[in-house]
Amino acid sequence: MSATTEEAKSDRLTLRLPGRDLERLRELARQRQVEVAALAREAIAAYLDGVDPHAAQERLAQELTGAMRAQADRVIARHEQTTRALIEALNTHLARKP
Repeated sequence: MSATTEEAKSDRLTLRLPGRDLERLRELARQRQVEVAALAREAIAAYLDGVDPHAAQERLAQELTGAMRAQADRVIARHEQTTRALIEALNTHLARKP
């Protein structure tokens, strides 16, 4: 056997999961558009590497919250700027009337 063939070779693992867990796994795989086996390999690798998926989700949630706050602040600032400009234009217009 060549080195490439041996590297490509993999062992099998059979998992017994409750029906609801398997269905959740299938649904997640459908959402991510990946095979169930690929998703299971990813989950096992993350577990073995010591990755805490909840910590990763928490970090992403914090980043999303920060980005949303920044966008909201930008929109609010733009709204305030527009409102001030409209008030100024209205005052200028009213000051010109006899």
